[in-house]
Amino acid sequence: MIHYIESLRHTDLPEIISDSIAFRQPEKEEYDIAGGMNLLFRLKSFEMAYPKIHVEPDFGKTKPSVLVIGDSFYWGLQNMEISKAFSKTEFWFYNNRGTAGALKELPLLTRVRMAEEIKNFDVLILIATESNLPDLGWGFIENTYTYYKGIDPNRFDEFLFQEEVGDIKALLKKDPKKMERIMEVAAKNHISVDSMLTLRATTRAKNNRINKK
Repeated sequence: MIHYIESLRHTDLPEIISDSIAFRQPEKEEYDIAGGMNLLFRLKSFEMAYPKIHVEPDFGKTKPSVLVIGDSFYWGLQNMEISKAFSKTEFWFYNNRGTAGALKELPLLTRVRMAEEIKNFDVLILIATESNLPDLGWGFIENTYTYYKGIDPNRFDEFLFQEEVGDIKALLKKDPKKMERIMEVAAKNHISVDSMLTLRATTRAKNNRINKK
């Protein structure tokens, strides 16, 4: 992740360096689910690798300010001291304002206030475990997008639908055979080719949504 940020921003961040690796039975995050099962005996497992790490000195390095929007998966990175590679880190747990050092959930920000907040950071990181990927951002992506696009958030679904219609129209235009058929149907119904194209794309977009349900 640090190398990716370096690549995007063309800069040099402090590196997280692994000094050595110790092998031992699962502990902490790796045993948290088993630990919550209230068992009489510890579950059998295999040894896991636990690196001993340090962050190199930041002399001559650039340390960006970072806003993380994510779930508990980020705590693993935080425990590896990734935040030491940054000048400032703020963690919005499930898109609720908090800190990277404590589970503190606060009310969602308004779109305007959120836009003002994120201007204070150089890097935004969206992170989630696999089970949470369908909800990635927990409203952050939609709120940010609609704010900067000047879209009424209550009409965001309608906006996405119209974008999908536009994408389908663009694909249809690239297919000569389908466009030939669309022109034939348009002439038969005495409407413009663009109107017929829009009708065909709208129908397909509606069917796509039905099939996703």
